[in-house]
Amino acid sequence: MHGFLRYIASIFILFIGTPFISFANGIGHIAGQLTIDESWERTIYVSLIDNFSSEYTISNNLIVTSTMLDELGNFKIELDNIPTKWSLLRLHLVKSGVAPNSLTIGSLDENFMFLIAKRDSEIKISNTEDLPIFRGARIEGADYMG
Repeated sequence: MHGFLRYIASIFILFIGTPFISFANGIGHIAGQLTIDESWERTIYVSLIDNFSSEYTISNNLIVTSTMLDELGNFKIELDNIPTKWSLLRLHLVKSGVAPNSLTIGSLDENFMFLIAKRDSEIKISNTEDLPIFRGARIEGADYMG
């Protein structure tokens, strides 16, 4: 009987502890505020880049998530679609009327930046009114970007 009580107690502790274990393996996010003018769509896209030879490749298949910017430019992207291992991500915006699978490389309309993150990362990004959009972006929570 003593062994049975120990067994029940073990299951009870495991059951009670499970939410805390799940919380420790939580889903992170990329959040922040971007200053953009009316020539830009108010959606930010995140692409998962599998290798460096694909860093400037764009397709709808590479876009793993997106979110809307509010009227002040605030956004929050949940990282539930991002691997648990460190991964190369590309964030980008597009000009109004342009397809989401569009990158502008170079010029003042350059529309992307790279980050390294994993599912539980918590990163904050803000920009200035400078162009390109991500020039001089302030990044917190990603010390390797400093």
